[in-house]
Amino acid sequence: MDPFAFEKARPALDLLGTETIHLGPSGSGAMPKLIDKFLCGAQVAALAEAIAAIKRSGLVAFRD
Repeated sequence: MDPFAFEKARPALDLLGTETIHLGPSGSGAMPKLIDKFLCGAQVAALAEAIAAIKRSGLVAFRD
């Protein structure tokens, strides 16, 4: 997306989030998106490990 088109679309884009960043031409957002997916996966794995550690310790991990 060229900078003019980005500025024209900015009002609509600003409705979708708190911050809108122009990363460059089409496809430039692929790497940040991939990194975000890696971080989300790491958080899920960390949560699973934490729950397993709680269960091994004998503590109650969940309430009814």
